[in-house]
This record gives sequence, C-alpha cells and structure tokens, in this order.
Amino acid sequence: MRVALALLLLLATAAPAAAEVPAALGPDGRVFTLMGGTEAPREGLPAYRAGGFVSAVAPLPGGDIALALLLRERPWVVGMDGRMHALPRVRGLELVAAATDGTLLASTDGQVHRLRADRTGWDVAVDARTSVPKWSGDDEIELLTAFPGGGAAFTSNQIRLYRSAPDGTVQRIALPRQTEVQALAALPSGALLAAIENSGADTRLMIAEPGGPLRALTPWSQATALALAALPDGTLLRAGGALEVLGPDAASLARIGTRAPFGSGDGGPARKAGLGAFSVAAAPDGAVLVTEIVSNGFERISTGSRLEDLLLGFFAGTGPVTMPVRAFVAPVGTRPLAAVALPTRRTLERGRVAVQTTLPGDARVVVRKGGRLVASATTAVPAGRSVVVVPEPPAGDLTVTVEVAGPGGRVAGGRLGVSTWPRLRARDLRGALRRLDSLLESADDSSTAGCRRTGPRQAVCRIRDRDGRCGGRAVISQRHIGRVIRIQGRRAC
Repeated sequence: MRVALALLLLLATAAPAAAEVPAALGPDGRVFTLMGGTEAPREGLPAYRAGGFVSAVAPLPGGDIALALLLRERPWVVGMDGRMHALPRVRGLELVAAATDGTLLASTDGQVHRLRADRTGWDVAVDARTSVPKWSGDDEIELLTAFPGGGAAFTSNQIRLYRSAPDGTVQRIALPRQTEVQALAALPSGALLAAIENSGADTRLMIAEPGGPLRALTPWSQATALALAALPDGTLLRAGGALEVLGPDAASLARIGTRAPFGSGDGGPARKAGLGAFSVAAAPDGAVLVTEIVSNGFERISTGSRLEDLLLGFFAGTGPVTMPVRAFVAPVGTRPLAAVALPTRRTLERGRVAVQTTLPGDARVVVRKGGRLVASATTAVPAGRSVVVVPEPPAGDLTVTVEVAGPGGRVAGGRLGVSTWPRLRARDLRGALRRLDSLLESADDSSTAGCRRTGPRQAVCRIRDRDGRCGGRAVISQRHIGRVIRIQGRRAC
C-alpha cells in the first residue's frame, strides 16, 4: 500500500540556484547503482545483479548496507566486497533501520528487534503489543528509525508516534490534530525529525528532543516527504520524487533528479542523475543511498509530466520493473561501484564502452542482444573512467554489462541499455502503435488514426478521441535509449 501511495505522491520540482552541498551530492560527486538487477538475492551474489522491491535501506558504520525486501523474511547486507550477505531471518519482517553506533533494528507488525553484535540472531527490543496501551491487532509499525544504544522511534499506522528507550520503555509523542506521520529520521543530536501531513495534504517538518514534544521546524507547504535522512554534519535529505538537500535549519540547498529520465546517469555527476526518489538513507561515510522505481526496456511513453511518466513506466512499460538502490558517493572512497557510463550510447556501435569505476581490477564487458551474447572483452582498468574496446556489435537493442573483479574478491558492476538502430524500423513502429492504442483505449476510448514519417528516425501519428475528433498526436522517435513515444494533447491538433 505504501508503495502505491508513494507512486501517486512523487512530484517533480525545478532546481534552485546551486549552493554548497555535501561532497557526495556536489559537483564532484558520482552516482552508481549499488543494487538493481533481477536475480533473487543469494549469498555472495554481486550486489548489482540482485533485485527485489526494497522496503528499507539501513547503512551501517564500516560500509555495510542492510536491506529489507518486500515479502521476504530475511534481511540482507551489501558488504564492502560488493556482494550480498544474508542476515538471520525475522519472521514477518517489514523494515530495518540503523543507528550511527551500528545498532541494527528490524520491525514486524508489532515488535522491534535488535540484531545481536555477532549477527547470529535477533532479540526483541520493543514489544508494542504489551508495552503500548490499546495496541490492537490492526496496528502495524509502518515507519521506523533507530537511535544509538538501541532506542527507536516508530509509528502505528502513521497516526500515532512513539519513541522507545534502549530498555524498551515507550513514550507516545503527541501529533497535531488531524495529521499523520509521513517520514521519520534520527538526527545526530539525538532528536527526532518527522514529516507531518495535515488533512489538506500539506506537510511540515517537526522536531522532538528526547522526552519532549514536537515543535515546528518548517511552515506548512506542499513539499512531498516520502522519506527523510540526516547526514553526520546535520544536513537533511528529503525524498519526494526529487532528492532535496536541506541545511540543519531546513533551508533548501539543492534538488537532484528533477530533469533527466528516471534511473539515468550512472557513472556520471550526481547533479545530472535522473531520479524518482522513493526513499533516502545517509551512510556514516557521507554516501547517500536512494531507492526509486524504474521501468526497464527499450520503449518509453512520455507526456511531459514526470509523475505521469513514472506511472506509465510502472504500468505500461515493456521491460521488467526494478527498484534499484542508487549510491551517491564522494570522489574519494573505498566502496566498490562501477557503471557503464552514458557516453557508451554514442560510441557502442564503434565497439567502445565507457566504464566508470571506483574499483581497479579486471573489467569484463559483455554486450547482449535479446539475451544472446554478441560481443565481449576483458581488460584491466584503473579506478576512474576507462574505455574498453569490444568487437563492433550488430545494430539492435543492446544491453551492455560491466563487472570489475578487484583484489580480495571485491566486485562491482553495472549495466546500460543502448539502442543502435540507425532508423525507426517499421516493425518497431507497429509494436509501439499497438501498445499505445491499448493504453489510449483503456484510458478514454481514444486511438491512433494514421501516421506519417517525418524522417528516418521519427513518425508522427494522429490521436482520435471517442467522438472521432482530434485528440492530439503521438511523436514516436528512435533514440539511443530505444523508442520514445511522446503524447501531445489537443494543442498539437
């Protein structure tokens, strides 16, 4: 339910003037996909190949990143070796949260569990069913954040807010009338940060000191807060489509991910990343972890609205829907990460693949067309940007994967879809029209009504509404990302 509500709340906003921001999100910061594949997690699997819908991300001191996956009772850790490692099961697992001292918590419907120091099992830290008055079978822990020493804050169905001490005693924190909690974060000071939404769908940030009530940090606004996080220096992060960087006083410093397509920009500057931020977490080393929902494939439908484009990709995409965890990191770091960089879309037809990596080692580049291997090469690469030369692949919708094997079994990898067709093929145009007609019919009984070529890589098709009148047009283009269908309204008639 929370995934569906968050999809409907994701909004795009324009970026303000640049200001000083944390290094991971600054001009020299880079973005990579930490985890975002389609394989079921298993012990030792390179993280970039692992998939699943992530319900929570919890960075730990030392670099490990704990994850909870929807409908899975086993939490996982992405280690500093770049591989997946299993943690003990938690029956009914919903969320995980980590404190700056390394305390890792996991929640079920009515309990908060604490991971033992040796990672061999979990102990109950809070049993809300017995420690919270009037907790019923309908109550669920829907938000969770962790404080050093084992304390936590959590909500019951987002309408009641509680803070627990390390000994398990629970204090209720009163909410303003007719409000609910949208997001929580533990601040470095020990205070609790909460995003509170009122009945008019406006949101404000509020703070509660230990043992104290909520007080306003910001006025009410329409800023969406699907998740909150705090960096060690007090910088705040708010995810709500774009990723907003706030000062400790909640003054806006920058927004990231407001222009480029969702899921794009791996290996490139953090500021140019395409993002539909669903959740955010801050690592002790300054890295920023963001989840988003991405529709993979070589056909995209766009209306010009980022919210509508996200929903269209989710419900009408041609490829698998994934929920990648993307890592924004400072230029200097030890976390193993790699990407097939965007310049590859311009150079792949000549057999040149741009690779960006933080891990020096042997890079194996593989190019596939429809799952069939069509080109590959292995070469040693340093940390940074390199070009790997592969045999020139045939034209087509190609998937390029890089995996870098470094010292001590460390691994990093990434992939990029590249379409090298030199023109919009008739079969691709027909396929795009079939899917577009299906979408239009289900939306309002409209349909396409004839197309004309406007160049070798583009066609324009009329849209006819249910009454036979012009309802707009669709521009179908062959690009390096595949076929892009841009729907234009009646103004284009």
